Amino acid sequence: MQCVDIEVPSPRDDRGCAVLKHRPREILLSPGLAAQPRPVRLAMARDALNPRGAACSELYGHVEHGLRAVLQTEQDVLLLPPNGTEAMVAAVTNTLSPGEPALVAVNGEFGLRFAAICRDHGVALTVLDVPWGEPVAPERLDDALAARPDVRAVFLVGVESSTGVVSDLQALAAVVRRRAPDSLVVVDAVSHLAAHALEMDAWGLDVVCGAGHKALAGPPGFGLISLSARAWAAAQRATRRGFQTDLVAARTYHAQGQMRFSPPVNALRGLAAALELVAAAGLERHLAHHARVAAYTRRALRALGLAVVAPEACAAHSVTAAWLPAGLGATQVVSALDAQGIVIGTGRGPYTERMIRIGHLGHARICDVAAALAAVGRLLPGGAARPGLACA
Repeated sequence: MQCVDIEVPSPRDDRGCAVLKHRPREILLSPGLAAQPRPVRLAMARDALNPRGAACSELYGHVEHGLRAVLQTEQDVLLLPPNGTEAMVAAVTNTLSPGEPALVAVNGEFGLRFAAICRDHGVALTVLDVPWGEPVAPERLDDALAARPDVRAVFLVGVESSTGVVSDLQALAAVVRRRAPDSLVVVDAVSHLAAHALEMDAWGLDVVCGAGHKALAGPPGFGLISLSARAWAAAQRATRRGFQTDLVAARTYHAQGQMRFSPPVNALRGLAAALELVAAAGLERHLAHHARVAAYTRRALRALGLAVVAPEACAAHSVTAAWLPAGLGATQVVSALDAQGIVIGTGRGPYTERMIRIGHLGHARICDVAAALAAVGRLLPGGAARPGLACA
């Protein structure tokens, strides 16, 4: 099947007025949010539950069971509204007290976020700077820890979604275990989880942060976090866990099948439905789907003459970033596609205008990526003469 020069109808009728209720299905390829499939949307449309009732506790247990399978862990998995950043904050405040030393590997925007959270918490921070567009190499981490073996925690980002680069978490965790065996391995897996394999227990990860609205294709509204026994011991010692991010207090409610604060129960229903879809397909098949759509996205971008930011060996399965030619800004591209009902992202930080980012999260379809990139191609020099993109 071919998707050639797909024209997406305008969201405006011939009167020039916005008619949002008649707008065609939006093609959502945002790097920050997956489109929720119909079973998830239907689950969220059901009546609300009593957040302290038995039915909600049963639902919460069902969600945790599904998340443990995705994280490959026997540890508790706690939900933290409203997002993955809240889980990142909790990861810092529950593993470190102000003044304690830590190392953050920074190879993009979300490594910088971990570093900013650490500084805000008063951590004695060492930053391992890695050029944007490169993974964190085990050799670099080894050298950094050789100089600072006293750090109490090492913070890593699995998929750096600002550049579409994935780092080898298993290899990096092994370096920490060898060089600084008393240090905790803390991972931002928000864009990694359910797009790449992740084995929390087998790889020796102490804290894993994630979210339900990316590769799991659940609704926004939850961050999630899981701690090893070593990390829970650190949480007990931590002197400033914060009020809303106090995981020791949250775990007390978790043991009763509840969340500490009233959860968005309809979003919880949606997350349960999203996890059921992953379980029904099988985690391996779900991961393989992400790899397949990501590989197509990279081939299609190169066919348009655009350079993919990530080297092929470390290209993420959840998001792909590509450089734009001189004279064409990312905001211009994103705005032009949005007018056609197609959502992609600009770059981040210093590269906001220099690159575009395509999210292929959850159940993203190759033909949707083809439609988006055909629209991008028409904005490039000589775009009107470019051939369509095959859905293969």
